[in-house]
Amino acid sequence: MFDSEKVARGIGGLVAALALAGVPGRAQAQQTFNACYVPSVGAIYLIKLAGLPSACLAVSHVAVSWTEGGAPPDGSVTTAKLANGAVTAPKLAAGAVNTGHILDGTIVTADLADGAVTITKLAAGTTAAVGGYQVIHFAFTQPNGGAGSPVFSCPVGKRPLGGGVSRAPNAVLYGDYPVVPPDFPSFNGWAYIFGPTTNGLAATSDCYVVCANAP
Repeated sequence: MFDSEKVARGIGGLVAALALAGVPGRAQAQQTFNACYVPSVGAIYLIKLAGLPSACLAVSHVAVSWTEGGAPPDGSVTTAKLANGAVTAPKLAAGAVNTGHILDGTIVTADLADGAVTITKLAAGTTAAVGGYQVIHFAFTQPNGGAGSPVFSCPVGKRPLGGGVSRAPNAVLYGDYPVVPPDFPSFNGWAYIFGPTTNGLAATSDCYVVCANAP
């Protein structure tokens, strides 16, 4: 329980302080006011003035302070005192929020707009540069129209980035996919699965692999 009479005096003092602060042309030195907010009823009462409590009257009351005609003292506004969504981008000074203010894992992919992260915004060494692009073509022939599963490899020191095929008119391609270590220890390229040709005759298709320098 807390002293309701002291709270009443504190609220009365608060009203008087606010009234004086609003008098036009009133010249006075800046004054810092201390008060306590009562979440259960939404009331606020002054403290630390003559005849008023020297501290909040209950642990559930939230201490606040402000300076008449000035900005709140450093540290007086804490997270618990801010309503959800009260702080928006237009209210933040440029550079006010930096990496040190953001908890690990706070920002996830869903928080980023498309194109928001560009290469110029990444620290040096964050991503390895990819170079040495090379497109290698291979001719795959089905001499008797039978099925086949060829694998075409990148040169030593390069890794596949992609692959594809320009099929012969009578060729049937079931699929293609990368084959790289460790899943495929003996391969480093692109694999294709051809079914029998549509007419049983020979077919030659142009397969290709896009390779680049391995990181």
